[in-house]
Amino acid sequence: MQSFTSLCSVVNQMEPLRLLNHMFLPREYLRQRVVKNFREFLANVIIVDGGLQRVFVAEAQLAQLQRHSSNRPTTTDDGHHY
Repeated sequence: MQSFTSLCSVVNQMEPLRLLNHMFLPREYLRQRVVKNFREFLANVIIVDGGLQRVFVAEAQLAQLQRHSSNRPTTTDDGHHY
């Protein structure tokens, strides 16, 4: 999670990039991707086989995702795990 936070911080400070006749805003691109992925994740957790899951099932899946993401080793720029 710390890596994602660092990425967001750096992207937020980036200046817009001009590509041919188009202005590319890294901050807006990252925001759109995060929102899209979150919506897809929620749709997969909440809606199964055309029906809604019970709240405790969705909560269990969210908790499992949280445990999975907190168990992943994080690496610093110099390759050390923390």
